[in-house]
Amino acid sequence: MPNIILADDHELIREAVKPYLMQLAEQVSVWEASTYDEVIALGQRADAAADTIPLALMDLHMPGSMPGDGLRQVCKALPKTAVVIFSSSEDSQTIATALQNGARGYIPKTTRGRSLVNALRLVMDGETYVPPSMMKDIFSAQTPAPSAQQDSGLAALLSPREVSSLRLLTQGMTNKEIARELGLQEVTVKMHLRNAYRKIGATNRIEAVRIAVEQNFS
Repeated sequence: MPNIILADDHELIREAVKPYLMQLAEQVSVWEASTYDEVIALGQRADAAADTIPLALMDLHMPGSMPGDGLRQVCKALPKTAVVIFSSSEDSQTIATALQNGARGYIPKTTRGRSLVNALRLVMDGETYVPPSMMKDIFSAQTPAPSAQQDSGLAALLSPREVSSLRLLTQGMTNKEIARELGLQEVTVKMHLRNAYRKIGATNRIEAVRIAVEQNFS
């Protein structure tokens, strides 16, 4: 039974989000917290019981610590847990800082329920998730405008299916949506994207989108 931490200092938010977390597996145990200290205590409880917590969905602004310090403390205390920030802030610098401090994902609270579930499944599969539209904002602000020639150079590294899959990824589609768009199985899309990551030197979705933005690949 997967154990998932849901941390937010507003009980109403936890009540609204919890049913979506229950969709992540057939049996899910959701452990609730309202502060950074409570999240760390849950990690210690799991360690004492030789239990695991594969995922923690956590608000960035909670009592007990400054956001950056609290996030770093949680990631240090729960090194085997994928910590995903669930926040009302959509500021690109806030997102970048959260990722630098150890978050494996960043999901705005404006996200629809189905998209939330899909994003968390990606993280549980080992990916790092940020909505692609936000990734472009982060990387475009830090990257000089590339030339059209760079785009053709990047595309030349990939097969036609890899090109199509990567372009749809940068448009914000999930693997399931890409599969539907291209008429493929989702497992095939995952294979094409993994091959594309390897060829362009990316290790995950975020790096792939960053490289695509730098190379004007769209």
